[in-house]
Amino acid sequence: SGRAQNLEKAYLRLTSMPRADDVRPLPVLRDAFALVERRWAAEADYVWAREQLKSIRQDLTVQHLAEGGGGGGGGTSAARFACKVYEGHARIALQADDLDEFNQCLAQLLPLHARRLQTADVAVCEFAGYRLLRAATRRPGGLAEELHAIVSALSDAQRADGGVRRCLRAAAAVDAHDALFACAAVFSLPHHAAALLRPRLPALRARGLRALCRAFAPSLPLAVVAVRLGFA
Repeated sequence: SGRAQNLEKAYLRLTSMPRADDVRPLPVLRDAFALVERRWAAEADYVWAREQLKSIRQDLTVQHLAEGGGGGGGGTSAARFACKVYEGHARIALQADDLDEFNQCLAQLLPLHARRLQTADVAVCEFAGYRLLRAATRRPGGLAEELHAIVSALSDAQRADGGVRRCLRAAAAVDAHDALFACAAVFSLPHHAAALLRPRLPALRARGLRALCRAFAPSLPLAVVAVRLGFA
């Protein structure tokens, strides 16, 4: 178990096993994460928040707290906290359009969510929606490949969740190259899901604009463009 007490800590790639004096125990990590959440809400300094969150994740990993291990880790309580950290970092990464960091957090969340660590289903549904959109936007046919694994991991109640259903409809539209539906759906997506569509929006809007020009020729009202292409 770690013995360090500092809330802020620079992130450094490990080349050897860390000393206990350089690793923070679970109670300190809880306070450190709360500090990051407060400062992100007040300042939105992503460079600082990213470094602190990666440092917290590193201290969790070296003590095996995400697996419920580690001396004095509190078992399932520690794993729940690790889940909260990865969820929090993923959300902040989406707000900062850092999809690489988001993907790293999502990979760690899959086994944590599979263990049913949450007392409520909100986060599970939220991240299921993110996974659906991520599958549809990463490569052609990606949604079809991953859809069964994503949906089968959900309960009946989670599949019926409004946010999950909206993300699924938007993901299916992207996968089917239905640009107008995908663009119009941007502002109805829950939580921070729109961030996963943003990199694809220029191409989707170009495709959608061509369709609108053909449909409304010889004149295309600007209000129609704003709404149908997700600018309104």
